[in-house]
Amino acid sequence: MKKAMLVRAFVVVLFLSFAALARSETALTPSCGACLHIRVGLAHMVRGPAADIADNRFTEIELPGGGFRGFDAHGQTTAIDGKTPLDMGGPGRIVLTPGAPGSYSACGQWLNHAERIGATVLGFVHTETACDYAAGQTHKSMALATSTDDGLTWRSLGQFITGTDLPTPGRNTGEGDCTAVDGRDGYLYAYCFRPRDSGLIVARAPSGDPSPRNWRKYFQGGWDQPGLGGNATRLMAGAGASIARWNLVFREIDVEPRRSADAPQVVEMLARWFDPVHRDRWPTTAPVPAPYRQDGQTGYLSTSPLPTTDSVELEDCDSDRSGHREHLLAEKGFCEAHGYRRLRTAGWAYAKPRSNTVPVYRCYDATEKSHFASNEPNCEGLGENERLLGYALSTM
Repeated sequence: MKKAMLVRAFVVVLFLSFAALARSETALTPSCGACLHIRVGLAHMVRGPAADIADNRFTEIELPGGGFRGFDAHGQTTAIDGKTPLDMGGPGRIVLTPGAPGSYSACGQWLNHAERIGATVLGFVHTETACDYAAGQTHKSMALATSTDDGLTWRSLGQFITGTDLPTPGRNTGEGDCTAVDGRDGYLYAYCFRPRDSGLIVARAPSGDPSPRNWRKYFQGGWDQPGLGGNATRLMAGAGASIARWNLVFREIDVEPRRSADAPQVVEMLARWFDPVHRDRWPTTAPVPAPYRQDGQTGYLSTSPLPTTDSVELEDCDSDRSGHREHLLAEKGFCEAHGYRRLRTAGWAYAKPRSNTVPVYRCYDATEKSHFASNEPNCEGLGENERLLGYALSTM
């Protein structure tokens, strides 16, 4: 889930703003998200594609005896053990299931976040009831649970976030899908999705006693609305998606101060992948499934047009006309004009060289009938140079 990881970086930005707000208790002011550089690294596809995994946030804890335990949720929650944080491809065991008919968790329990507090693990559990997914209907809330065996069994503490609306035929209602973070300022924060206005909201509780009764939502400059049934200020638009097949993807994300206003705020690694079966090299910023394996890194592309400078929008495209699937990185408009399918915007590159940039060339291997990208004008001896596409960032 590439998006899950991007959300995690995004929550860091929001947390910095609200932690400062919590300490000062002043009115909400614009965040300093624009003061940060966010660098999104290589995508590691760990599980999938499949229809019954990664339907929500993925969370992990470090085990006392070594190793890590991750929690994958799709109506029910499974625990997966691995030697490293990325080693989450093994079998899972079910640790949370839907609740009793008519209960607030009758349609499922998704463990969104696990926070270790001493010998206990505190679980933030997304719950749903009154669901008719075919009709686009469910009612969301959040509950807390504790575990004393590192997440293999859980004891429910009850709901701590509910909305102001009721289950409604043909609509998504309630509040849930929360991502939690320890503010290190005496509070735990939960950033939640509210379907009725597609909004992101926030609630907090003292980290020393985050029991359900202690959660308060942020509303119109204060933290005085109860987590259960209280109102909340819409911070910004949230996100939702309906996807038939899911992947679990890990990406390394670095956050650091932004050095200049004309530097891109968010960049994403442009990597090259190679399919040894079909002899295809794929330059992309997106996650790539097997049998593709990493074949190099070509720099970082901005996720939005570059500020105060000319930039080139590059597209990720493919075609089957060579007798096999072939991928192409090209400037916007090229793909559809030349018989390729546009898959996505890969990102924006600089039109001219500047410090900390590397050239990106479009190359062609006539033997394999496959395009690829390279930083070298000789295309690393793998093919012929067709054109210079632009300049990617080599470092931040």
